Amino acid sequence: MEITNLDLGMVLLHAVKELGLNVSRTSLDFLLSACVKSKNSQRAQQIWSEYKSAGLSHNVLTSLRLDHNNIFIG
Repeated sequence: MEITNLDLGMVLLHAVKELGLNVSRTSLDFLLSACVKSKNSQRAQQIWSEYKSAGLSHNVLTSLRLDHNNIFIG
């Protein structure tokens, strides 16, 4: 099975969290975009949970990405 950019991004996200480092909005934005491109709503919801855990509110771009993902899925 070939590893995708989204898979690699999720591995890096978990590594950053295990090290106790803060996850940046830019990192989460990248991962959310990768979720939309791969039409992976489950991972998009995981990333959205990470935004909440990091105390980051949604902005216009985040909302658009989530809406775009929901259009593909639902």
